[in-house]
Amino acid sequence: MGQMLCNNFSPPKCTFITWLTILDRLATCDRLQKFGIVCDQLCVLCGNVDETRDHLFFVCEFSYEIWSSLLCWLGIQRTAGDWQGVLQSAHCQSNSSASCIFRMCISIAVYFIWRERNARKFQQVKMKPDEIVRNDQNCYLLKVFSS
Repeated sequence: MGQMLCNNFSPPKCTFITWLTILDRLATCDRLQKFGIVCDQLCVLCGNVDETRDHLFFVCEFSYEIWSSLLCWLGIQRTAGDWQGVLQSAHCQSNSSASCIFRMCISIAVYFIWRERNARKFQQVKMKPDEIVRNDQNCYLLKVFSS
């Protein structure tokens, strides 16, 4: 199922981060702790819950706001849910241009959420969810019109 999400026209850096996310191989705090690396466990996006892949990308109120705005922009009337739900949706979609756009936007959104997490954690730079959605939309539009 993950192949369907990674085989799209999104920029390679987005596809790579999405692939690592699907495999649960990103260096989230819960994974770092398993390797004995000490870090602040709280999610830097919301500051309320320990950081895990599922929390960071779907449960976190910050990420949820990004997904809600993005899905609304795409004209999709549902919530993102969780990784299994997104993978299932990407897999169930046809190969129409709309489903390719859906998969590309998921990949770009995952990349921007991860980038925001790292900017907050390592550079103490913060963006609002609507700014991230605008970046996501602009990245998508640049990719489409440069092809």
